[in-house]
Amino acid sequence: MKRLIIISFILILIPLFVLTANNQTVPLKNYPYMTGREDVRAPVAHPPYPGYGTTDLGTTTVIGTTWYELQHNGTVGRMIERSADGYTDFVWMNGEDWGAISRHIYYNYIDPSGVQGWPGSGYPVEASQRAGYTTMDVEDWGAGGIAFPCYHSTPIPGGDFWTVTAADLYSHTGSFVTYEAPNPYNPQLPEIIWPRIQFDNQQALQIVSTVNPYSMDPQRHYWIRGTYDPLTFSISYEGNFELMTWTMTIAGDVATSEVSDKVAYAWTWCKSEGFPSGSVIDFSQRNNDIYLVVDYDGEDPDWTDFVNITCFMPPDLSWLPDTLMANMDTLRAYTDLNVFIDQDDFVHVVFTTPSYFAVQGETHVHPSLIWHWTSQYPDEDPKMIHDAFDDWWWNSVDCGAWNVKAQRPQLGQDPATGYLYCMYQVYDCDTLALSEGGFPSGEIYLSYSEDLGLNWHEGTNITETITPNNAAPGACLSEITPSMAKLVNDTCHIMYVLDRDAGTVVQTEGSWTLNDVVYHQVPVGDIPATPLVPQFPEPGSYPFHGYGIPPPNMFVEVTYVSGSPVPASGGNLYYAIWGENQAGQPLDYDIWIDKIYQPGQPDSTVTTLILREITNYLPGWQINRPDAWFPVPGDWPGGEYAFQIYTGWHPEYTVWHNDMMYWVKDGPVDSDFDFEANLPLNAPDPFEQIAITQVDYTVPEQFEVTGVYPNPFNATTVLSFSMRVASLVTLDIFDVNGRNVGASLRACPGSHRGLPLQSWYPPGTHQITFDGTDLPSGMYIYRITAGEFTVSGKMVLMK
Repeated sequence: MKRLIIISFILILIPLFVLTANNQTVPLKNYPYMTGREDVRAPVAHPPYPGYGTTDLGTTTVIGTTWYELQHNGTVGRMIERSADGYTDFVWMNGEDWGAISRHIYYNYIDPSGVQGWPGSGYPVEASQRAGYTTMDVEDWGAGGIAFPCYHSTPIPGGDFWTVTAADLYSHTGSFVTYEAPNPYNPQLPEIIWPRIQFDNQQALQIVSTVNPYSMDPQRHYWIRGTYDPLTFSISYEGNFELMTWTMTIAGDVATSEVSDKVAYAWTWCKSEGFPSGSVIDFSQRNNDIYLVVDYDGEDPDWTDFVNITCFMPPDLSWLPDTLMANMDTLRAYTDLNVFIDQDDFVHVVFTTPSYFAVQGETHVHPSLIWHWTSQYPDEDPKMIHDAFDDWWWNSVDCGAWNVKAQRPQLGQDPATGYLYCMYQVYDCDTLALSEGGFPSGEIYLSYSEDLGLNWHEGTNITETITPNNAAPGACLSEITPSMAKLVNDTCHIMYVLDRDAGTVVQTEGSWTLNDVVYHQVPVGDIPATPLVPQFPEPGSYPFHGYGIPPPNMFVEVTYVSGSPVPASGGNLYYAIWGENQAGQPLDYDIWIDKIYQPGQPDSTVTTLILREITNYLPGWQINRPDAWFPVPGDWPGGEYAFQIYTGWHPEYTVWHNDMMYWVKDGPVDSDFDFEANLPLNAPDPFEQIAITQVDYTVPEQFEVTGVYPNPFNATTVLSFSMRVASLVTLDIFDVNGRNVGASLRACPGSHRGLPLQSWYPPGTHQITFDGTDLPSGMYIYRITAGEFTVSGKMVLMK
């Protein structure tokens, strides 16, 4: 059946298409870490600034100010807490002057009646020479919640920073006593800073800090535990900092349970070969998995007993020159995450993933996705919370150092309903809402899940403060570095900095401005019941794994022949189409042609001209139309055009393959022209009759395991199999007790083994090498699954 469908819209494509059209990718880049000692010479915009009206949802209160807008490099941590006594406590890094030469930790609270402790200003926590990058927990010691800010500071000008915890003498007084963590003054550990703090169920402090490498070298996360004595108002640390792990980002986080002694720790682990030793130049801040350690008493965590919750498939260069296959997974965890333990004692992790093209050494300029993982469903892939790949194909707006479009997620839970709430930041990358310096402004979003994270409602923009086009310093409205309280008691409690000049001034982006620190309350009943985010394999969803898994190979290309530039009065444009089913199996698919006016421009428009459904298209059949033509109407405006041809599924824009040709029409440009109302009548359809040519493709008749050799084996053996169609192949290995030992040997970085547990294979015969080095001698059962087929057999390991 042939259909003619006319649609004008901005394309929203799934990541399989992203891999075939990387026109908005940039080389991978590492950024410097900010400690607060930087001397930044930047323009200054003094207040007063233009007003910004009201937010879109909930109510806001200014609790303080800061010239230093960047509160954290990566993971924000908890800067706001709602305590059981009805108080809301806040901490932040306050740059007291432009240039932030005087920079301190400030505290404020709002009591149950809504009165601030220090209205609109807050109160300093410490009296050091300089301090910054604070997080906080609030613990109830029987007389109300007591705030415990944790930050880094130095007592002398130009001195080293170190982790410090402060304790309020009494509930909500602001009378803080500070306690520096043990400092061994080891030249190899000059600064252990950027702390995250939480109190565990034993009322012990759990602190995760990070070594400042003074460069973009690998870093180390350190852990320390401490106790607070409410009688002496003192903190005692248990020994010195203990090495947790290595990392390339400041993403480490810690969470504690309210119902058990469980403590969870998460961080990013760089997947680059040789990490953390070897050639530093090869270590990327963007090439990460996420590791999780759960300790059941919080006293002696085993940092080697981690779970890799992302397990991104590394590149497989044996597929070259096919870069699509060679890249394998093209998502990676970046520099922020949040770990949370719910009221049923399940662990949750939310995190950000931009694209990562290992073979090309590139990433997209700003697109990203936010995901959720939970220990309640450990065999499920992470579920998507937010899709910020909606403009990847044309938008080259840079969000600045360490930033991607959607990022900084944090979780909270309403104990009355059990619902999870995820707060996060999204940059408004509208090219007509950028600062004078060209940077986008942040917005704050809220999403929620009614089933503990299996499904998430589409996020709601709760701020909706639109920055004017080409906004001067002081006129921007950019909500950044947000934090949310863990407790959602019918209301989500959120704080953020309202940056009045988009961009991070300490990264030499923009100007110094005096920015409000905002407390934002959103009653959960006011959050709209938006549609659920599609989860794979639902239409419009994204697979967490398999960006490198190719779609069915229905190849197609379009080639310009003649006719361009088309005269202003109109004329025929001639082009050729060629395609072939190279998938080795019959295919049902759509093939269509889009006309793109002003391609690559923010005001470009897309119109689907021709669309055809094709069924049972056999392997080797070809499309060959060397004589295609299109009558370009005279009333179409002048300017640049493109024809883009696709195979896949329309209108979801699930794209298997695509190609593009460019052409030009003389005459004046008109970006507002209505193409839908001005299409040529009876335009020829190049898919009306498709010439086919049968090509002999030799593929196996059925799926089968053709051998395991050697068997018995010592350490390694090779499993050979063949299959008729391309499929995702899974190898499981079971011992005689039925335990899946393959799961502990999976080939994701961090396990340092050689078993490719799961990968995509095209039609044909293939081999998997199984490495049983770490297993004892004995009989094992292998199970290979490919689509709907499963084959099992025995093999014997003899050492």
